[in-house]
Amino acid sequence: MIPLTLAFVLASPDPATKSMSDLAKTVSTLSKRSAIAIFPTYAAVPIPEDAKEVDDIVDPIKKQGYNALISDVAVVYQQGIPLSHWGILRGLVEAPAADKSTFKPVTIPASAVKDNTITFETKDDEIVKIGTLMSLDMPRRIMVSPYFNFNNSNDFPLALSAKDMNGGDFARALAKGLGGKLQIDSKTYTIAFDAASFRTNVSKLITKAIDGVKSGKHPSQGGGEYNGGSYQDYQQYQEASQPAQSNTKEGLTAALNLLGQTINQMSDQLLEQTFAYRGTSTRLNLATFTNLQNPAIQYLRAASSVATNNEAGADVHRGQQPGQNALDLNNVIRRVDPRSPGHLIITTDFRLSLELNMAQNNRRQRGAGQFNGPPQSANEETTVTIQIL
Repeated sequence: MIPLTLAFVLASPDPATKSMSDLAKTVSTLSKRSAIAIFPTYAAVPIPEDAKEVDDIVDPIKKQGYNALISDVAVVYQQGIPLSHWGILRGLVEAPAADKSTFKPVTIPASAVKDNTITFETKDDEIVKIGTLMSLDMPRRIMVSPYFNFNNSNDFPLALSAKDMNGGDFARALAKGLGGKLQIDSKTYTIAFDAASFRTNVSKLITKAIDGVKSGKHPSQGGGEYNGGSYQDYQQYQEASQPAQSNTKEGLTAALNLLGQTINQMSDQLLEQTFAYRGTSTRLNLATFTNLQNPAIQYLRAASSVATNNEAGADVHRGQQPGQNALDLNNVIRRVDPRSPGHLIITTDFRLSLELNMAQNNRRQRGAGQFNGPPQSANEETTVTIQIL
């Protein structure tokens, strides 16, 4: 395996803009092996016309954020969170230009598969849909996690130039390019959701979203696509269009920091459960996820610091009085029941909300960064729901 050096260098003079298929074919020709190109968006790439060796291709495209690996199959890839997964963050991140209409989806024909090898080449603007790979008739079938084929959205277009490409080598190259985890058994090559890769890619997306906040952008009002219904008390989600605190940079920045720390605290299993399938929500008990209490408090304080009237601050709804705004979020912090603070809810499209249990007549000393200290009286309790993102 020969990893290509991925240092950022200046592009060769006057590179021509070529399709993904052109890139795969050129890399295949120069590396003398089958090659694939797979990105989390649709892209045209700069390729020098006078390339003599593979580094002449790779060096100019690395500054565009692409990676390359020469192994049994050469793979050029760009890992990231595809556009249809951005959800509420879409308005905060500058979306890459991606005109799917110029690309022609094709299927690898049955005649291109012989035993455990593939011979096929995409041409011009042709791309192969990831979901169609699962129908290839090979001794070990290729299976792909729903994350990489969200509702047949085809967010990971694939171009290839292959001659007698071994099925196992192809699956390994795909897993690398997709940022997935390859699992092999006697019947399948499964490209599974990889939580570590997801954390890295989400961290980059959130960093871009924070930059968007600094430049005055706001979350997508129509970005939410919560289609679940497992939690009756999450009906508030359907009522929330755009959180009021999105008018303030302080509140949004704190909300995005909470989002990032939430994802870092979730187990691999919870991440896959939440983000590999559309329309999913996960409830995290703050009594168990104690490391999320401090960033939750930081968010509430950031939202509270500008909540001086009904035009700012979080949109807070009491369980007993739906729709009533309660802008004193510092008072909310003081009244949270430390024995059972409540839940933080996260959805596939990066929506966040807090369900906090309020203890009445609750006066206590609090330790830094946690809902703690025994309440003097907690005879009456209600729930406050705060839509964050």
